[in-house]
Amino acid sequence: WLMEDILGSDEQPRKVVWWSFYDRESCFGRFLKKAIEYFSDDAVDWDSLESTRDQMEFLYKILCDNRFLLVFDGVERVLRAYYNLGSPYQGDEIKEDERGDFRSCIEPKCGMFLQWLTSGNLWTKTLLTRRLYPKELDDLDGCLRKDLEWMGKEDTVEFFHWQGVNGT
Repeated sequence: WLMEDILGSDEQPRKVVWWSFYDRESCFGRFLKKAIEYFSDDAVDWDSLESTRDQMEFLYKILCDNRFLLVFDGVERVLRAYYNLGSPYQGDEIKEDERGDFRSCIEPKCGMFLQWLTSGNLWTKTLLTRRLYPKELDDLDGCLRKDLEWMGKEDTVEFFHWQGVNGT
């Protein structure tokens, strides 16, 4: 999808970040630092970006002004239901609560930043892959939620054929 449809299109982004939250050290704070370094071409005065909020605002400004693509893979890892070391191997069975807090971000600033990414002022587009939809994004106009349905055997075979995979 990225290589064929996005990077080959007339409106391809200037830069792409594909960030996996499945990596052991891929917390929100680390994402901010790496994204700022990459998107700003390392032209950063870190002394002026002491707080997480300062870093969020700096990155948001860059994202507003540029056509970039952010892909967040495994967003459930920043949510309460999957926030543990075994979460990449955790099944889809989760412990829910009445208020839906199991879908809330562990770090409130991460949830805030996700909300910022839905604003209409951004040139940057964001794609989240996840097992759970973050509660912070419920009912926001700037979000298009697409849940992938279960694939049957016939759908799976057709998908593999489209990918050029043949076999028994």
